[in-house]
Amino acid sequence: MKIGPVDRNNLVPPSDRQAEPTKEKVGQETPTADRIEVSDDARRRLAELADRARRELLTGPQEAETRSQVEELATDRIARLKQKVASGFYQRPEVIQQVAEGLAEDIKP
Repeated sequence: MKIGPVDRNNLVPPSDRQAEPTKEKVGQETPTADRIEVSDDARRRLAELADRARRELLTGPQEAETRSQVEELATDRIARLKQKVASGFYQRPEVIQQVAEGLAEDIKP
């Protein structure tokens, strides 16, 4: 499955009907919020992916023999990723496509 760029000229307009506010306490209105439900299977899969990523981060670099070397490499990797995010690297259409394809592959049953 390929996900293309968003065509901002072809977006569906929001509904004219506004959500009714809910009342949490007498006289106090709170607007309704969007909700998302995550299945138990999705939670399990996410936990597995997080565990795998943690293991790869700690054991991936074969040249790092001590814990401090691994932590130093991880800190450097995080700094590089932060720099990429700040520079807008992940906003490029080809990068968004690649990330979407990777996510789709990871969530396949």
